[in-house]
Amino acid sequence: MSRLTLHICRLFLLLALALPAGARADTSPELSELLQDINAIRRDYKVPGVAFTLVSPQALLWSGGIGYADLATRQPAAPDTLYQIDALSRTVTALATLLAAERGRLSLDDRLQAVAPETGLHNPWEETHPVRIAHLLEQTAGLLDAHPGETGKPPRQCHWPPGLYASRSSAGTGLAIAALQAVIDEPYAAFVRRRLFAPLGMQQTGVIPDPLTQASLASGYDADGRTLIPPQPSRTVIASPREMATLLQLLLTRGRYADRVVLDATAMQRLETPRTTLAARQGLEYGYGLGNDQSLHRGFLLHGQDGAAGGHLSRYAYSHALGLGYLVVINARQPAALAELRLRIEDYLVEGKTPAQPPVADLDSQQLKRLSGRYQALTWRFPTPDAEAGLQRNRVEVRVSGGGLEVRTAQDLQHRLLPVSAQLFRRADQPLATSVFVEYGDDVYLLGEFGNYLRVPEARGTAAQR
Repeated sequence: MSRLTLHICRLFLLLALALPAGARADTSPELSELLQDINAIRRDYKVPGVAFTLVSPQALLWSGGIGYADLATRQPAAPDTLYQIDALSRTVTALATLLAAERGRLSLDDRLQAVAPETGLHNPWEETHPVRIAHLLEQTAGLLDAHPGETGKPPRQCHWPPGLYASRSSAGTGLAIAALQAVIDEPYAAFVRRRLFAPLGMQQTGVIPDPLTQASLASGYDADGRTLIPPQPSRTVIASPREMATLLQLLLTRGRYADRVVLDATAMQRLETPRTTLAARQGLEYGYGLGNDQSLHRGFLLHGQDGAAGGHLSRYAYSHALGLGYLVVINARQPAALAELRLRIEDYLVEGKTPAQPPVADLDSQQLKRLSGRYQALTWRFPTPDAEAGLQRNRVEVRVSGGGLEVRTAQDLQHRLLPVSAQLFRRADQPLATSVFVEYGDDVYLLGEFGNYLRVPEARGTAAQR
């Protein structure tokens, strides 16, 4: 072989390694540009590897890896490389619960205390506000979240009455699994594989990092992209970007796969819709459903969420209006990298699309003025010794502004709200209501995207909770 021929062979090899390993090669110019940008973001943040999947309801548009699954061996990230995809763990738990409910094993309205009393969760409001299965999946059980990096600390008590306020907490998933385990005749991991993954043809996918999956599991790294982090020993979804395409399509089609119904469309709609909060009971449809969050990007509603397990950070989202869904996973603790990837990918999803704009309700100044005032936080997320003082510091100011309201946060950020109805409000760039004002006698609550707040007189201290 001549030196010129050898040089050309080496050049083609280097080019092949530089390109993403994709399950589909027929990429459009726009998608090719997106993949190049994903690789550029990966390099900027020194992330070893990225997994990316893009689907429509009927087709796998692209699925594969960019960069490396393991730095020590220089193993490329590939379509069948496995990752800990915590973003989907809560959704999978909710889907498994709905599948069990479909067979009459349990109900979303069942009390946790009746189904799995051995969890030992203390709820001071058990008689009037019991913890129900739906509360665990909707993050409305009154539980606090673990600090980032903390694992293995089960919740011991509810901190406010369940079924009133949404507050982010990963603790409810473990309790929901315990409730499900109490009513099925096999281990949770086996149930999920048999009832959900197998019907979707997801042969590699599981929820336990057993020795069989270790060989194909991408290495996880710390923020430096070099220091190894061991896999998280928990019930986190372990899957490849190729197999995750089918689960994304199940969500996009509201329960159908390969011309068969895996889960009823009504159950899938329940998955996406918050029902147990005070805000939801007053008509606010935006928020956290059953293991399934909502977000907005340039006027379009998306369902999905973020997650972190070991050295793997993940994000999945899909939009019925756009008819597209995606999954992205990085194998380094770089939240800023994941945030930039999310922004670029979601820009791609909405490019050239025009969002619908809902009408603005015409409220007079008196209707708006009755909602103005100073509001104090009712809930907090992480355990803290000065929670009471923190609530008093976390306040927002609501003022009348033109034909709407202005909300000024404790961080001095200002947001203008437009009325969708007498109670429901949205920001100007939002396609639906994201906040609701709830009036009970002299009490007024502000609930929704800003958090959970109760209006308080200037002289009053911490507000009592209902």
